[in-house]
Amino acid sequence: MKKVVTMVGTSIFENYVREIDDQYFGNDMEDLKEKAAEEYKENDPRIKRIKSKLEKWISEFSESDKEELSAEIKSLVKLKERFKEDFEVYLLYSDTAMGKLAAEIIRDVLQNMKIFKDSEIKKPDCINNLQIQDNEKFIIGMNNLIHKFYDEIATSGWGDNVIINITGGYKATIPYLTILGQVNKSPIFYIFEDTDALIEIPYLPLDIKWDLFEKYEDLFLEFNKEGIIEREEELPYNVKKELEGLIEVEGKLLYLNSFGLIFWEKYKEKYFFYYASEETQREIEKQLNIKKILQTKFWDKQIREGKTELKNGHYVYDDGNNRYRIFYIEKDGRIYIYKTFEDYGDYRYYLENVKGETVKFEDIKANSKLWKIIKER
Repeated sequence: MKKVVTMVGTSIFENYVREIDDQYFGNDMEDLKEKAAEEYKENDPRIKRIKSKLEKWISEFSESDKEELSAEIKSLVKLKERFKEDFEVYLLYSDTAMGKLAAEIIRDVLQNMKIFKDSEIKKPDCINNLQIQDNEKFIIGMNNLIHKFYDEIATSGWGDNVIINITGGYKATIPYLTILGQVNKSPIFYIFEDTDALIEIPYLPLDIKWDLFEKYEDLFLEFNKEGIIEREEELPYNVKKELEGLIEVEGKLLYLNSFGLIFWEKYKEKYFFYYASEETQREIEKQLNIKKILQTKFWDKQIREGKTELKNGHYVYDDGNNRYRIFYIEKDGRIYIYKTFEDYGDYRYYLENVKGETVKFEDIKANSKLWKIIKER
């Protein structure tokens, strides 16, 4: 089943207005235009009126004509006809009430079309802060959109598994989504609403300086989920120049821009990063089974959490029917490993004699260095 990600715009409203002369509908839409997605429920009477009119209008379309309702529906139908496979459709909308309403209506239409009867139309997702009135919020919103791909959608791999449909939504997102698809070798499609031509963006080989991410790993790992660092000192001029185009600098504040985030997330896919003291790392280097677990299982958040137990105040990764154990702390998106065992007797002695509350995170952090290991899937 292919994952098809479709940005949702407002073409379904525009098409209605083009066909139906309805001043009251226009007034409701105008009142809704500046509302954020979180204000959706507060505007329930207005939304119900809009939905009711649209549902009546949609009911007059035959099955074969429904693709003309909106650019999103039309492009999805054309993609379905091209690939002839079942789809997992992700409808992503901007942080606006109109975006949420459009996505809900489009989902209802898709779920009732025969061509999508064996496909899964996911519940529409809001991309927080993705709006075009505030540039700072737009940058954060774009980063949230990129995280949505890396953290939730493309977890089983990129390439042909993920199709990016850039037909709908803000045109400002197109350059970022195009680069995202290019970097991950995922097909990108666009359709002009007034035509039936489905256009695939050709793949272009990109010359990416991956060595910059290796050189500045420590710096990139400091960025929080929103892509912001507040430093005590300004970034040196030569570093700013090297990272130009990947980060934005405002005094002591650094912002990882959306292009930087796309490339950084791609770079991270290859490695598992963790923190440990030099003493702990020397132990890991000698423990071939522990190294293998780090490479093949521990890096995977779902596996790690499923095999972690709280024992005597410690978070312990218990690999199962064997002797291998990893003691760690996960904080602020970072993993600090402070003890590893391949000998069961040594593990039991440590667990019974060292209470978790005596292990101070501040001490572990102060003595830790950044390490990485190549992931194996």
